[in-house]
Amino acid sequence: MTAAPPLTRPLSGAAKWRSIPAPAALAILFLAIFVTYLPAFSCDFVSWDDYDTIARNPALHPPTPASIVDFWKRPQGDLYIPITYTLWALVADITAPQTSPALFHALNIALHAVAASVAYLLLLEVIGASLPSLLGALLFALHPVQVEAVAWASGTKDVLYAMLALIALWQYLKFAREHDPRAFVLATLAFTLALLSKPTAIVVPLMAAALDCAVAKRPVRLICKSVGVWLLLAAPIVIVTKRVQAAQHAHELSRLWARPLVALDTLAFYLFKLIWPAKLTIDYGRTPEVAIKNGWLLWAWVAPIAVAAALFIWRRRVAVLVLAAVLFLAPLLPVLGFVPFDFQAYSTVGDHYLYLAMLGPALALAWLLERRRVRPLSWIIGVVLVVLALRSSLQIRYWRDSQALFHHALDVNPRSFAAYNSLAAAAVDDGDLPTAVRLANRAIELKPEYAGSYLTLGDALRRQGDVAGAIRRYQQALVYEPKYAPALNNLGALLAEQGHLADAIRIAEEGVAADPSSLEGHLNLGQMYFQSGHWDLAKQQFGMVLRLDPSNTRARELLGELQKPRSP
Repeated sequence: MTAAPPLTRPLSGAAKWRSIPAPAALAILFLAIFVTYLPAFSCDFVSWDDYDTIARNPALHPPTPASIVDFWKRPQGDLYIPITYTLWALVADITAPQTSPALFHALNIALHAVAASVAYLLLLEVIGASLPSLLGALLFALHPVQVEAVAWASGTKDVLYAMLALIALWQYLKFAREHDPRAFVLATLAFTLALLSKPTAIVVPLMAAALDCAVAKRPVRLICKSVGVWLLLAAPIVIVTKRVQAAQHAHELSRLWARPLVALDTLAFYLFKLIWPAKLTIDYGRTPEVAIKNGWLLWAWVAPIAVAAALFIWRRRVAVLVLAAVLFLAPLLPVLGFVPFDFQAYSTVGDHYLYLAMLGPALALAWLLERRRVRPLSWIIGVVLVVLALRSSLQIRYWRDSQALFHHALDVNPRSFAAYNSLAAAAVDDGDLPTAVRLANRAIELKPEYAGSYLTLGDALRRQGDVAGAIRRYQQALVYEPKYAPALNNLGALLAEQGHLADAIRIAEEGVAADPSSLEGHLNLGQMYFQSGHWDLAKQQFGMVLRLDPSNTRARELLGELQKPRSP
């Protein structure tokens, strides 16, 4: 059976200038991305997750076969993303003995270049015209909202899963149009790897079904059969994710009636940022609570509803735009606010959530350029893309280090408690304790129920010698988040220093149970067991430390002490 034609008209003689060889198009994409993202090579790790996931993660310093197996056996933090962690381990092994941020940023840029290239091939499959597809792919590659996922070292999970998702969609469409089972096998493999890179890939079957329905136009029965295989594959990942990633701040969305309005407000925000990508930041502070308080829910729904109504009315004339809208909406469904998720403690909206969703605007632009075969329009779009690339290059500079990132966050959102707390934590590391106390107190003032700020304040007070104050702040953190492992570990260690071993062991055990991957937690608990004479338990904890970090000298020293003969 022959493949269905693209959703476009064949090129006329006057429009053949719009045809560009695929190798040339891919070379242009790679060059544009390299030039735009060149500043990212000099960016450092930032304390916005990078320290926990990469820079200070003992499982990566150096990575071992045991640590890689652990990535596959259990979630890390609150995410089961073994492919992402395995890739980080491979990069960390190259950079040993000292982790280099440049290589991790290079990894993201390379993944982004591949993702944009596959986006081009997918658009070409749908549109059938090379220059419009290239310009659409350049929009995907160069728009400033993509900077967060690419310039952020921890953003690998977003870029990697999206790259694999795009490969899955591209091959799925080839399968649906050409009935080649090999393409379906490759698509299924890419989808499975995407799920193991970030569980958000659960949305890919919906995107595939939309492409199948709009482009290949297969019967619904066949679409459901193909997509059903993917849904069965995704079920275990969904179950694991639901167990380990339960939202800690669901109370903020207790009003069910508000959730659809929050979702519409989120879509309105994203539509605005697509058109006017200024003042981009890691923390917009647009929580459901803030959106309700400021009355945004009363009017923000107008824009997305108007767009949806227009697409419905002219759906036959703009079928590709309807498809583009679905491809934009589908990746956002898990993070629109219909169901609570952890990042809503900071903001419902975040630039990195748009990474895969940018396929929709890319398709819309390619379709517009294919329909309006006027050379000046392509030149105008080219100029716009250059402007977007320059804006992205400037945005990347805010990721050069933590200070730049969080000061910029406060410039955009002066009420960012996350930025104040992160700057306070940096001040603790630098030994500027008065500044740390001031910034942490400001973070608490802005968000009294955020446990992380009490942890930072407790750390600062502890280093100032205010033991009672530090204990009180750690306990306050646990009031708001009872299973907050860092607070449990620090409180246990501090109580042990004060001689309260029984209470310290109980709390440290809770900390290890809350975060079994915490090297510091296992080491502290092992030392407490050692001091209290529970030597077999101490051996278990030190063994766990060495499993997580085989080079840990302190655990080896203490195990050596335990090996010495003891008098009865």
